[in-house]
Amino acid sequence: MVRCPFCAKENDPAVTFCLHCGNARSNAGKATEALSTAVQYEPAVIHKCAERLYALAGLVVPLLTLLGVIHGVVVGLPIVFAGNTSESPLMMLLGVGRMVFSAGCGWLCGLVVALGARFHAHLILCLVAIESNTRSRI
Repeated sequence: MVRCPFCAKENDPAVTFCLHCGNARSNAGKATEALSTAVQYEPAVIHKCAERLYALAGLVVPLLTLLGVIHGVVVGLPIVFAGNTSESPLMMLLGVGRMVFSAGCGWLCGLVVALGARFHAHLILCLVAIESNTRSRI
């Protein structure tokens, strides 16, 4: 049996590629070179990206709430004016309700997008920590 230099699993010597990881054994001499040059990135760049994602998470909630308010005014204001002309309090209530509903939807969408941005920032910071903890072992 022959050990694969990439995954260290044993394979049949007649097979030219590893049955576990799929790497060709003709690249056996390049295994250590591939491991040493596979990941060349700067953690500072990733930290800067995470900071930008956190900043985005702080801005997206008010921004989407404002867009919801603008949408509510554009859609709800004609309903309010229609309620004033026909003297129907129900139409005015529907127009104001539409404005509040649009603002609430914008706020809720902002919370979801901010949560996603915070999650991605946390994820990439965790990946940097994992890489720095395992770098000395390889």
